[in-house]
Amino acid sequence: MKTSRVRALLLFWLLFFGFVAVVSRGIEFQVHPNPKLVEFAKNKSKWNQRREEESFLKSRGSILDRHGRDWALSLISKSFFANPHLVEHPGLIAYKLSKYLKMSVH
Repeated sequence: MKTSRVRALLLFWLLFFGFVAVVSRGIEFQVHPNPKLVEFAKNKSKWNQRREEESFLKSRGSILDRHGRDWALSLISKSFFANPHLVEHPGLIAYKLSKYLKMSVH
């Protein structure tokens, strides 16, 4: 019984000090960031922003059934949305948009 208690305490302290080491390293990175990592993050952010600005029009292709007929297609479409909580006069907006969308208000 004594050896199992020693093993349990050893495991506890090992896990405890491992946890403390990981947390302290994380705090160190937050308080004193490595300049190389900061520069890398800035460059990566700029690269992602530039990539988002480029328009990538990718189509996944058609999904066919067993007879080779189109079952699901990639279609280009335009869409818009509005936050319903911010629309003050929904009836008026629906009326104005119905002209452009060629749809009835109701």
